[in-house]
Amino acid sequence: MKYKNVMHIKKKKILFIYPVKKNFYINLAAISAFSLCKNIRNIDYEILFLLSQKKDIKGLKNILNLLNFKSSIIFLEFKLNPRFPSISYKTFALYKFFNSSKHKTFFENFEYVSVVDADTIFKNNIDFLEKFLEPNFVLAQIVTPLKSSDYIDSQKINNEDIGLYTVMKAFKKNIINFENFPAYRVNAGFYIISSNKIQSIINTWHEYLQNSSPKEIKLSEALFSFAIIKNNLGVKVFSKDIIYKNLVNNHKFIEIFKDYDFEYAENRLIEISSLNKKGHKILFPKLINSEMYLRKVLLHYMSGQKYLLVKDILKLRLLNNKIKFLVIISFITFKFQYYVNACLKKIKFKK
Repeated sequence: MKYKNVMHIKKKKILFIYPVKKNFYINLAAISAFSLCKNIRNIDYEILFLLSQKKDIKGLKNILNLLNFKSSIIFLEFKLNPRFPSISYKTFALYKFFNSSKHKTFFENFEYVSVVDADTIFKNNIDFLEKFLEPNFVLAQIVTPLKSSDYIDSQKINNEDIGLYTVMKAFKKNIINFENFPAYRVNAGFYIISSNKIQSIINTWHEYLQNSSPKEIKLSEALFSFAIIKNNLGVKVFSKDIIYKNLVNNHKFIEIFKDYDFEYAENRLIEISSLNKKGHKILFPKLINSEMYLRKVLLHYMSGQKYLLVKDILKLRLLNNKIKFLVIISFITFKFQYYVNACLKKIKFKK
């Protein structure tokens, strides 16, 4: 019997993807990727920028020429349906990419795929992450604990809690169910998933958004955890990367990072509430206790922290003045457009 010689091509470890649009965010993404290159040494990786507007290609190439690091650009033209909030852009861009037959072999050449928000800065070596990667787990950057009683028991919709609002609206429309309930919300600003699993997760997430009313999507990433468990994956998170939120005066959240015992908290909820667990399986993340964790190596600037992000970028010694000038100009333009659009909406509303 004759055997054919089969060449096994070793896959690279991680593909880092930046789905991005608009000049300001393109500049941020390029600087984030540059900081990533400076803080990764022993992992075999590549960086991909995913663009959907032709006008953005030139701007990205301009700043990449100044930064001078290796990366790829894929252009997939599409426009987000204006019915959907701009925060949903990333999910739809990823859906188009992972379902493009032309680019399927691109991400399949990697063991894992990481999706990165533009408003992130890598500040220390991330090589240690490799030993925590598992095919059947999503490695999450930040996880927020959820009280299952707020969802399963009370089933009330709180307009102040945009995550709860989004999930409960989807639940009441039978888009999702609580048979397997994640007692956590995964922050979608940075995560790593097996390349064999990510397409199905993105497709499920996309399906949830498509079936929802755009007005009811206050926080699209609130449905991300449900897409993960729907595809039978667990979540891993460093114990020091758990963000705990306290509601103060019924309208303001205070966020603190702290170690959090999910199972203890859930058992206490059952003791003090009328929560009936029958028919519901409460799922918890797999906690990693380590001296190194993601917040030590990666800064993720939340909404409302753009000024702080730009301020910190201007302090980076690795960036020359020309790059910093581009960031300042694009930020001023971005804020100007934001205020103009806000004014136009008010005028339209008054009419």
